Amino acid sequence: MGNFGLILVLDLIFLIYPVVYGYDPMDPMGNITIRWDVTTSTEVNHQIRVSIFNYQLFRHVEQPGWKLSWDWHGKEVIWQMWGAETTEQGDCSAIKGDTPPHCCLKEPVILDLLPGAPYNKQVANCCKGGVLTSLTQDPEKYVSSFEMSIGSASNDGSGPRMPENFTLGIPGYTCGVAIKVPPTKFHEDQGRRQTQAVATWDVICSYSQFRASSSPACCVSLSAFYSETIVPCSVCSCGCQGQRGAAQCVKRGEVPPVIQLGHNELPTPILECTRHMCPIQVHWHVKQSYREYWRVKMTIRNLNLVRNYSQWNLVVLHPNLRSITQVFSFDYKPLDQYGDINDTGMFYGIKYYNDMLLQAGRSGVVQSELLLHKDAGIFTFNDGWMFPRKISFNGYECRKERRRPNHLDSTSNQAMAEEDQSKKVEEDQSKKKTNNPKSYQVRKECIKRKSMELATLCDIKVCTVITGPNGELQTWPDNLDACKEVLDLYSQNLKAEKKHKESLTPVPEPEEEQGEKDLLTLVESKLAAVNRRIRFLENKNVAVADKGKRKRTE
Repeated sequence: MGNFGLILVLDLIFLIYPVVYGYDPMDPMGNITIRWDVTTSTEVNHQIRVSIFNYQLFRHVEQPGWKLSWDWHGKEVIWQMWGAETTEQGDCSAIKGDTPPHCCLKEPVILDLLPGAPYNKQVANCCKGGVLTSLTQDPEKYVSSFEMSIGSASNDGSGPRMPENFTLGIPGYTCGVAIKVPPTKFHEDQGRRQTQAVATWDVICSYSQFRASSSPACCVSLSAFYSETIVPCSVCSCGCQGQRGAAQCVKRGEVPPVIQLGHNELPTPILECTRHMCPIQVHWHVKQSYREYWRVKMTIRNLNLVRNYSQWNLVVLHPNLRSITQVFSFDYKPLDQYGDINDTGMFYGIKYYNDMLLQAGRSGVVQSELLLHKDAGIFTFNDGWMFPRKISFNGYECRKERRRPNHLDSTSNQAMAEEDQSKKVEEDQSKKKTNNPKSYQVRKECIKRKSMELATLCDIKVCTVITGPNGELQTWPDNLDACKEVLDLYSQNLKAEKKHKESLTPVPEPEEEQGEKDLLTLVESKLAAVNRRIRFLENKNVAVADKGKRKRTE
């Protein structure tokens, strides 16, 4: 009785909460929506506009594209079609007329036209070969449309009805029933006029990776600067060499066989022979740790010899993505779908630079580095915190090892603690030196202030002095006595500092003060040059004055 009761409870749970295969926690609202608009209607004919919207944040429809299909209720036929075409016409012999219908099949299969189709066959948002980008990556190309004229071939005079059993022809997608929604409104005359459909239905299609493929399409390997251990992709992550149903593989250095690639189907994968047998490998390497930041290098490698990945993307789940500071060679967009929780982001290639991941080989690699801020309270080297929780490539979740590179042992922890302590000592020394009136920082500010005093006193245009760290030149005045007086102050100040510094025990100085040292050296050389210039001017003025006196005497 107990087992029967348990089974009954489970049955009730599944009845109340049906299994939803299409839910993706990283894109909970993502779906592909088919919109069926009846734009004009008569008793026997309807003008239809069909639009396919990809409302997914990162998953896109790749080549060979969508193949839309449905079941007619009765004897409906497609008379004409623009922006798309059916794969077959079917048997239209029962329909009399000068022009046969475009398609008479009960289950038509529709394909998007290819780019470059004749203009009289095109409509808005058509002719992309069935390829749809994701909503985030390229919001201008996430919709595809076509138009058609349909009618009924039955003898009872009934008009066409809304079809059922829609399919997209893309692995992993399941479509629901058609739901009637408020009529779609269309803009005309540059938005000055609105028209609306006679009736509109929506069909929502959801994705399930389990339905798409029983095995993963990518894997993740891990490494870190603090460990000699590299965690590779697990053996047979995506299949095993020689196993029935596994992809064909070619050993590195061997010449792959010549194969005939089809136009309407994806080619059968031919991979480089690896332990994991995945077409895509993602490597996450914790490269470096700074005082306030840490750096990661991501590498994506294509091991498929017969396929490129255009407009690829990589979605990463990690709690520190909320504090990402810089991404060097990829574009990045956060996917914050849960309010203030910003732990998921999408990385994708820069257009015309690395937005296409080429087939396996020397060029089949893209990589970038990330700079992230160390968030106080959550950042740690322990328990694999620095590694991603989840990674997906083009919407396919990658298999990731639970094992991590060796955790920090006591020796490593002690070394890092000593490093942090030494950094703290350096910071304290820097603060003390900054508060010391004889520090380089204070001397630099003193020099800059006195330079401004000189600029205020003078207005001749033959003497110059440096006024800032970038080497700007400031003109001096004509008052030679004032110039000389302030120059003496300069010289005394610098000489006193030098003597004091020599009497002290040498202390290693932070790197940021190197620029200040260079500034002082440059200022000293400039002051020496200015002193020489002032002496020259004084002698010149004396000579000019003597010459004037002699003229007046004569």
